[in-house]
Amino acid sequence: PRRGWMLLFGGNAFDPTNQLFRFDVARSEWAQLKLAGPPSKREGHTATLTADGRMVVFGGYSGKFLSDVWELAEAPAAAA
Repeated sequence: PRRGWMLLFGGNAFDPTNQLFRFDVARSEWAQLKLAGPPSKREGHTATLTADGRMVVFGGYSGKFLSDVWELAEAPAAAA
């Protein structure tokens, strides 16, 4: 498994969000990651990182209670 960073998905910034951020512990730097097909905006959800590096998100709230499950994948980098 990868070490030295943590992921933060969704939450509430005055409105629910569906953004994904990675924090590099060694550098103390945040980076916003672009998601391929992100789930709807939400807060109050549960998320876990699997041993092979996948982030799985369950439920939450976005004006109504959600009971869906998503596997988050970073969008492929654009060709240079």
